[in-house]
Amino acid sequence: MSFIGGFSGLRMGTSRSFSSSAVQLVSKRKQTSRLKKKQNVARKQSVIDAESSNLPSPALGYAAGQEDIWHSSELAAITLTPEQVYNNHNGVSGKASLSEITGVAEDKDDVFPGIQIPKLLNAPMSKDDLVTLFRTLPSLSAQRGAQLSSIESDSDAETIIAHEKSKLETFARLIDLRNASAKGIMLENIRRCIAAFGDNYINQSTHQPTHQGDSGKVEVQAAILTTRIRAIVSHLLLNTRDIQNKRSLSQLIQQRAKLLKYLKAQSNTRYESVLPRLGLTAKAIEMEIKGKLI
Repeated sequence: MSFIGGFSGLRMGTSRSFSSSAVQLVSKRKQTSRLKKKQNVARKQSVIDAESSNLPSPALGYAAGQEDIWHSSELAAITLTPEQVYNNHNGVSGKASLSEITGVAEDKDDVFPGIQIPKLLNAPMSKDDLVTLFRTLPSLSAQRGAQLSSIESDSDAETIIAHEKSKLETFARLIDLRNASAKGIMLENIRRCIAAFGDNYINQSTHQPTHQGDSGKVEVQAAILTTRIRAIVSHLLLNTRDIQNKRSLSQLIQQRAKLLKYLKAQSNTRYESVLPRLGLTAKAIEMEIKGKLI
């Protein structure tokens, strides 16, 4: 018993009291360092957000609030949207007389005076083609019908003319761009891009002028890609879960940037002159794409 008591007394005599001051000091240091780290992270994130808010959209080619860059561009002036075509915004579609569209004066002997034809056609036609289809051929067809059938009265002649006029109106509806799909409107936009951006220029390798409407020109391809990109952007704004078109949009943006960077390496003058025509900024083309595409 005495041994046990002595041993317990020895243990009690050698024990030291517990102090929490050192633990509290370490805890305060950790809290201070964590707070500083949190503040630094928040400050860095605010800088990143500020920079991101000023970055242009890789798809549209300009930053928020710079929509005038697109509206004042040449590509915006020639590009048709389905809404413009189907709803006849600013009289862009609809019908007009043959003389108004072709500039050919009315013929006094015309069997079908004042015939109305579409302003926008589903297939490209020259003025001569339009005059042939809507004036020459219908008159010849009416004359042939009169020769083959026995005309006994004015009503018979009126019936033949009415039949030919009905055929003209049906044909006009068939070639009207308003009856085309979005793909048909895109084909018309592609034709417009080739006509507007495929003008003559000197080939850098052969030093020879290219032909009018050269679809292989870099400016033409960039214009076509920009038109397709904007069409997909309009679609994605209404269909945000369309993953497949988001991937297609990313590919088209990278393809356009690659083309324009190649153009800059070949001719910086052509590069700088085509960007405002396309409604794009150099920063949108040359920056690294991160985050949202639109």
